[in-house]
Amino acid sequence: MDVGYVKNLLKNIGKELIITSDKVKLKIEITHGLKFDDIANQLLNPKALEAVEEQPSRTDNERTFRLIFKKSSQKRLCIVITEKPDGTIFVVTAFESSKKLDKLVRTRWNKRR
Repeated sequence: MDVGYVKNLLKNIGKELIITSDKVKLKIEITHGLKFDDIANQLLNPKALEAVEEQPSRTDNERTFRLIFKKSSQKRLCIVITEKPDGTIFVVTAFESSKKLDKLVRTRWNKRR
């Protein structure tokens, strides 16, 4: 997926167009320990956007993306968003990942196969 398309999409939206449900917001803030305002600010300023992966969406007229932002040399911020037909961006989930965790998950996943 082209990172440029998503960067352009994010640069041309306002904070009021970034939405989520209360349940997702609580999950991001309590379970993952991230502030939703920080997630919204990251989306509004996508300078650290490192990678984009398009994922299957629920309906044909929506597009879902997994965005990877670089926070530091060891940490990445993963945000899953859905681009709605009305121009809003719905935040599906957000979590922090580390190289150590990624390596552990890959190792265990490969052993299962």
